[in-house]
Amino acid sequence: TLELLDCRALTFSGWPRDAVALRKVFLNGCNFVTNQAASSLITVCGDTLEKIIFTEATSLDSQIFRDLARHAQRLEELTIKYADSSYYGYLYTFAAADAWCPCSFDSDCTSVRLRDFQALTEALWSSLRWLDLASCRGISSFPDATSLPQLQVLILDKTKINDDGLRGISQVATSLRYLSLQDCRAISDDGVAALATSDVSDGCTSLELVDLKGTPVTDASLRALEARCPRLHLVRVDSCRSVSGKMRSKHNERARRILAGGNLSKCERIFAERKKIEMIDPNKSSSESDESENDQEEDDDYAIEARRSGASYRRRR
Repeated sequence: TLELLDCRALTFSGWPRDAVALRKVFLNGCNFVTNQAASSLITVCGDTLEKIIFTEATSLDSQIFRDLARHAQRLEELTIKYADSSYYGYLYTFAAADAWCPCSFDSDCTSVRLRDFQALTEALWSSLRWLDLASCRGISSFPDATSLPQLQVLILDKTKINDDGLRGISQVATSLRYLSLQDCRAISDDGVAALATSDVSDGCTSLELVDLKGTPVTDASLRALEARCPRLHLVRVDSCRSVSGKMRSKHNERARRILAGGNLSKCERIFAERKKIEMIDPNKSSSESDESENDQEEDDDYAIEARRSGASYRRRR
C-alpha cells in the first residue's frame, strides 16, 4: 500500500518497472499526478491493483479509463477526484466484509470520451460495483452495450446525463441500489420513470435510494419510482422546485429518520455520510442556494444530527 496526503511539492513522472507491485494506492491532495504518471503506475502494477484513489488530480482525463481497462482488470475501487481537501470524508469505502467495491471518477473533466468509458465497463463488467462520475460534465450518455450485473452504486452528480442516458442505465444496471443524480438539469420525469422499466431488461427495480436533489423533476417521478421499486427507502428531493410540498415533506421526514437512526443499510449509510459532509463543509453545492424555506429548515435539522454524530473525514479502511 502507498498512501500520501497533500504532497504538493512532490514530482512523480512514473513508477519504476522493478518497483514493488502495489495493491492499493491512495494519493490524496496530490495534484502532481499526470496522465503519463498514472499510466506508468497502472501498467507496472495493473495485475495486482485493487484500489486507486487520486484526489485533486487536475491533469487526468478519460485516457485513464483505457489504461485501466487494458492493465487493471482486477481493480475494485477507483477514485479520481478534483476537490478541496476538506471533502476527503466523502472518499470512503466499506469494510471488506461488506463486499462493496467502489469505482469513483469525480473531477471537472469535460473531455470524457464515451468510447473510453465503454472500454472501462467492458473490461470490468463482472466486478464493478460502485461507479462515481460526479462533476464529469462531458458525460451525457451511458454505455449500454455491456451488462453490469454487479453495479450497485452509481453517482452522476452535476453531469449532463439526459433521459436517453437514464434509459441506458435501466438496460445494463439491473442490480442498482443507490443512484445519485444531484444537479443533473438535463433529465426529466420521462427519464426517471424509465429507470424502473426497460424493453430489454427488468430495469432498476432494486433501487433503495435515489438522490434527485436540484433536478427539474415533479411528483410524477417519485410516484413512478415508488410504484415500481418495492425496496425504495428514500428519494431525496431537496431544491426540487417542481415537487409538491407534501411530497417533499414526506421524503424529508424519511431522510431525517435515517440521519437520526442506527443500524443503517449500506445505501442509507452512503446517504447519511454525504448529507452530513454537505452540512459541515462550508462549500455549498449550486442547488443549495435555491432551497425553499422549508428545505432550509429541514437542513437545520440535518446539521444538528450531523454535529451530534460527528461525521468522519478520514478514509475508512
